[in-house]
Amino acid sequence: MKLLALVSVAAALGNYAVSANPVPKSNNGNNGQGNNGQGNNGHGNNGHSGSTTPVNELYQYSVIAALVDGVASHGTLVKNVMAHGDLGLGTFDSLIGEMVVVDGVVYHAFANKTVTVVDPETIETPFAAVTTFESQIETSAAITNFTGFTASLPTWFGNTSITNHFAAYRLEGTFNLRIRAPGGQCFALESLANVTARQTEWEYTNIEGTMVGFRTPKYAAEVNAAGDHLHFINANRTIAGHVLEVASVGNVDIKLAKITNLHVEVPSEGEFNLAAFV
Repeated sequence: MKLLALVSVAAALGNYAVSANPVPKSNNGNNGQGNNGQGNNGHGNNGHSGSTTPVNELYQYSVIAALVDGVASHGTLVKNVMAHGDLGLGTFDSLIGEMVVVDGVVYHAFANKTVTVVDPETIETPFAAVTTFESQIETSAAITNFTGFTASLPTWFGNTSITNHFAAYRLEGTFNLRIRAPGGQCFALESLANVTARQTEWEYTNIEGTMVGFRTPKYAAEVNAAGDHLHFINANRTIAGHVLEVASVGNVDIKLAKITNLHVEVPSEGEFNLAAFV
């Protein structure tokens, strides 16, 4: 197993309190779902079974700058990432498909429109971001488009600026959306731009499901994609991908959390050492 170089990045923005018309979530210890005996699939024990990371700390393996440069042939086992969270996104070796993490289950969306549940003991990821998600704000609202989603986030956070913060979110409802899944690299270190130029895209209307993702501030653009990064999976767990455009069908349920701690691990050898980061 590869050695990992550990980089700890503390936002050091202190404690915060969020108050707004959207309802701050009361902490009842079980996220309102109780322990229904379903173990660590996220529906019992607050969905945090097995996580070693504090609630709402963002854990990330590798950085987006490396992925852009095509550093994707190998990575770390998915189980190593999942020790740090139950909600998130990423990709897989050689940029084959998209990763969606919901309720502690990792899904692999392929360019052939199939979705599988990942075996975390055997599958690697070159880039992934997860958090042990616990909502601080819960609200319901309509989304007009991706731009409208981005513009509405401060309102949902109670008119509090989150421009310079990371944030995590989970949305449940019915959507019209366009998603993608790349087919993978044709050779080692092929750039992300080249791979996504061949990506497969699909449009869906009135599709019920879950969107998860993160907001990354501009100052961290080399760490993760600046702005809002969303992945979707439908209710039947048969359709999934990276969200390119989205609008809701009526109101959707929105859960939000501001993130002030970031933990990044990067590979200490291999392709990562060859990346130009340009």
